[in-house]
Amino acid sequence: MTLLDLQSNQLRGPIPYWIGSDMQILEALILGRNSFDGNIPTTLCLLKSLHILDLSENKLTGAIPRCVFPAMATHESLNEKSYMEFLTIKESLSIYLSETKHPLLIPWRGVDQFFHGGRRMFGFLKIINLSSNFLTQGIPVEISKLVELISLNLSRNQLVGSIPSNIGEMKNLDLLDLSRNQLSCVIPTSMANIDRLSTLDLSYNTLSGEIPIVNQLQSFDESSFKGNPHLCGPPLTKACSRNKSFKDTHCNHNEEHENDNHEDKGVGMEINPFYISIAAGFFTGFWVFWGSLILISSWRHAYFRFLSNMNDRIYVTVVVTLNKLQRKLHTQQPPL
Repeated sequence: MTLLDLQSNQLRGPIPYWIGSDMQILEALILGRNSFDGNIPTTLCLLKSLHILDLSENKLTGAIPRCVFPAMATHESLNEKSYMEFLTIKESLSIYLSETKHPLLIPWRGVDQFFHGGRRMFGFLKIINLSSNFLTQGIPVEISKLVELISLNLSRNQLVGSIPSNIGEMKNLDLLDLSRNQLSCVIPTSMANIDRLSTLDLSYNTLSGEIPIVNQLQSFDESSFKGNPHLCGPPLTKACSRNKSFKDTHCNHNEEHENDNHEDKGVGMEINPFYISIAAGFFTGFWVFWGSLILISSWRHAYFRFLSNMNDRIYVTVVVTLNKLQRKLHTQQPPL
């Protein structure tokens, strides 16, 4: 089976984990408009041929799995001829090249559209739609490796953190919708590399700073960025004032340019070089000293004689000092 379309039913409960383990040749998994809940199973990462993943309008929770679907990450951009062919499929919706004559209903740009073309269509339409759920945490940085993805819709969730700084590697994106989340920090300048982007929606987040001055972003209207009170610059009417900071104080330098480190692996910590040098010096000195005593017997004997002499000297000094104090106290006592 290469296509599993169960959308617009009343299915509930968690998404079966065995879909990923037992149906690994799936090219399209469409489970939108149901009542599935729980986390997205990580076994979906085993779907090596997956081109279309639609889990929209469910009740899914938890984090987005850090999947890298091989069929969406071949590191080859669509050439001009292939891209024009994709546009023909997308606009006309009337290519019948497959063994099936049943059109596939896929959410595209906010409306359901019938796509034809079967496997030929799958070669171009590489889509991830996880919109209208309750997904939390951040956008995984691994998602930027899906360089052949055409449409990415993560809108209407509860995603936090920053937009991955290397999202510009997804140069084939035609649609990017991250609206109505809780994403923060600046808009990555790498988005200028997505020169085929025709639909962009970053509205109603908590993004901040100046919208990068690149032709690609300035070509969209204000509605693509509205609802971000700390965002400024064209195409918004709100200008970036030199006397007023539009920078989110909760975002440090790393958050503005890099996404959060893998939560599954823990948050990385940068170690001060000063402490590294202290540790290295202590380690070297420790083994130079004790290594010499272990390997050179004459040094070892001399060292222990030195310790013994020091011990004797300290003992004699303490005893003499105590005796002097006792004699002094005795002479100061009045006669009975």
